[in-house]
Amino acid sequence: MDNLARILDSEQVFLEYGRIAGSAGRFFMVETDRAEVKASKSVSCLVEPLPGDTVLVSQTTSGKCYVLSILEREDQGPTSLVFDGDVDLKAKEGRLRLAAQEGIDLVSAKDTALISAQLSVNSVQAEVTIQHLSFFGNFLQGQIQKIKLIGQACDTVFERVSQRSNGATVGSRSWSSSRPDSSTTG
Repeated sequence: MDNLARILDSEQVFLEYGRIAGSAGRFFMVETDRAEVKASKSVSCLVEPLPGDTVLVSQTTSGKCYVLSILEREDQGPTSLVFDGDVDLKAKEGRLRLAAQEGIDLVSAKDTALISAQLSVNSVQAEVTIQHLSFFGNFLQGQIQKIKLIGQACDTVFERVSQRSNGATVGSRSWSSSRPDSSTTG
């Protein structure tokens, strides 16, 4: 008899299809064949449901309702993976690769850190805009065909400077004296 009482008292769970009608905060309004229900997104449902999505819904006899997964989406717009809180994406063995045909954007309202034993950047063209840059290292080597720098001032402090040139002319003029319309001489 005790087992029968436990079976009768246990919460029953059933699955059904539904359609997302809308959302309110962290809840989704889901239209099912029986009624419109208010459902939470299950932790394992990583894709954020959108209105019109066909979903699989889990409901209990006590009234709990969860969107378990998105089965179909009418509009093939952007897909969002939405998490509450911190997220770690790990490959315990092997590499982790992000690839996209149209580009990749990394966006953060706060800091972004890249930590690696080795970093390689390879691009046909690059643009970097940084308001304040500090670089600390033990060795800097570059191979550049042409350098063009424009600035207000240049301050350098070295213990030793060694420069080599193959037939280059070295000269110094102030910026204002090198402009043709200037009356100031350097």
